[in-house]
Amino acid sequence: MTTSEWLRSKIGPSPNPVPAERLSRSVDPRGEFLYGYLRPDMHVLHANCGDGGATLGLASFLPLGEVVGVDPDSSKLRRARSRSYVPDGGEISFERCSVNSLPFGPEQFDAVLLDGALATDESPERALEEVKRVLAPGGLLGARHTVASSRVMTGDVPLVERALTRRDTVLRDLGGDPDMGLRQMSLLREAGYVNLRVTSGTEQSTDDELLAELTAGGFVPRIDDSEESDPASDVDEAPVVFSFLTVVETVCWKPA
Repeated sequence: MTTSEWLRSKIGPSPNPVPAERLSRSVDPRGEFLYGYLRPDMHVLHANCGDGGATLGLASFLPLGEVVGVDPDSSKLRRARSRSYVPDGGEISFERCSVNSLPFGPEQFDAVLLDGALATDESPERALEEVKRVLAPGGLLGARHTVASSRVMTGDVPLVERALTRRDTVLRDLGGDPDMGLRQMSLLREAGYVNLRVTSGTEQSTDDELLAELTAGGFVPRIDDSEESDPASDVDEAPVVFSFLTVVETVCWKPA
């Protein structure tokens, strides 16, 4: 069975679709698969929150609750803290830490969103146990991870493609998994989470968006002024190229 066939066999509709008027409030779409399961007073942890875009989206659905975003990257957290306000939304705060070492007491959260966090951790099993520790009995866990090997691009941008390959290689060398979307269900089952519900989607980016992301991460080499040609010209002078990447989303629960 190919990757595409496996993913299609797992795709299913959300059991609790969110009304369109509520979706319009979303700041970032990465947490949308959880919105239909949230209550207004929930205390939610967002692991691997990055610049806080999806954290704000979660907070907009929790007017009586609170969202705590955590990420090991201090530069991303600085941006997240600068935008941590949602009109009519719940409280938001941010902490710098790794998902496998959370600075919280047992059973503090009603729900957790793992937004790519397992892909960058060399011990995803330990991370899931740590999440279970801080999650209340019967608490909700949403895991969202991409499948790097499924990426399709509408055109040819060698600079971006080389940088993406370099990033995936570095991640593997550090013990991570750029194809974590394919593993997350088995890891969740092995960790003891129950009632798994799986959906799948597509993450779309332009070549300019990818180039900005890869440059920020240091995966695009510094330009040598002595070179006659600018390697970025294959992006600047060509038509916009789109990248499509499969995202696997799993909703499950800690046993009560």
